[in-house]
Amino acid sequence: RGELHLNYAPHTLADIARMLEALPADESVLSLQLSHGDLCDEAVAQLCSALKRNRSVRSVVVCGHPRTTGRIYELFAGVLGENRSISHLHAGAGDGSEASEDVRARIDAGLRRNHLAEQIRFAAEDPGVLCDITLDDRYGDAEAVLLADALAQNKQGAKQLRVTSTNITEVGARALAGALRRNDKLTSLSCYAGKYGRAGYLALADMLAVNRSLQRVVFEKAELGDDVVAAIAGALTSSAALKELSLGDCGFGVGGVRAVAALIEDHPSIHELFLSNNDLGDDGVRALAPALATNKSLWKVYLCSNGIGPAGMEELATGLEDNSSIQGMPLDGNTRGYRGAARFRILQALKRNSRAARKGNAGQAVARREARRASSRSARRHPAGQEEAAEEPARKRAKK
Repeated sequence: RGELHLNYAPHTLADIARMLEALPADESVLSLQLSHGDLCDEAVAQLCSALKRNRSVRSVVVCGHPRTTGRIYELFAGVLGENRSISHLHAGAGDGSEASEDVRARIDAGLRRNHLAEQIRFAAEDPGVLCDITLDDRYGDAEAVLLADALAQNKQGAKQLRVTSTNITEVGARALAGALRRNDKLTSLSCYAGKYGRAGYLALADMLAVNRSLQRVVFEKAELGDDVVAAIAGALTSSAALKELSLGDCGFGVGGVRAVAALIEDHPSIHELFLSNNDLGDDGVRALAPALATNKSLWKVYLCSNGIGPAGMEELATGLEDNSSIQGMPLDGNTRGYRGAARFRILQALKRNSRAARKGNAGQAVARREARRASSRSARRHPAGQEEAAEEPARKRAKK
């Protein structure tokens, strides 16, 4: 099974040296355990020297050796700076000392990087493994490029990709965009607080124009600006799969919301739209309201903290008069226009649409129930094995 466990044994330096002569080139050992023995820091240093050159060991356990000190943590941090296979490490110093914050951070970063690489290796053998991936702050451009290569080669592809790392720049964004142009299985793309630059975001927008499988697109907490938002909205205009679009806290105003309005005006499938924490104001809402009036697929629109005043609320109320699908519209944080007659009209329109939706759902449920009953009656009237006999006279009449 690729496991080498040498626990509770009094290993000497000579024993370790003989074992390590073969370890760097040995590709059969996947798990290595050396615990509760009599190793010292020098023996652990020799082990780490061999592990730096090894490419197969994925799990290492070294603990319970009374003569080891806190130096072993620094040694393993050095290993993970070069090793690309170890994704699990359990190490404990015999004198009870703990690793410093810097050393612990280096160890964690190496383990997470190698864990991602391990997932990608598994995906090469079983494409279904690589389904949901998160790139957080411990990953950078190198890992983004590594993941992009896997996404481009993976026949099944990732289902959901969530990027929260602030260490990925334009280089990583371009690599991911290039890979996802060829990946038609991705259903959700979420990018938070990205620092990809204008060129990186435009590369992702170009990808959205090609990828037709995305159902959920999220860009949040990023200074996109009106031109980048317009590029994203324009790329998604012809996407029949899109169900959710989030552009919260992206620093755009009237120019960007005009492009979003053009996107949703006649869009057949989008259900949720997040535009909170931007700078739309009354002018932005004035550009959005006519599209809300004509759209027939939206269920919920988030417009919190957008500086909307009484005039903007009036525009929204007018737009909702002709809309029959929107059932929710959070408007918290718009203190100037949150109360008043227009706000009351908005609430009334939302309640009207909710009641209509419930009635429609109830009607559909009744229809499904009646269909089940009809099917059940038909089954009782023509039990299995008699259906053919019951249909035979009808076939003869039709033939005659």
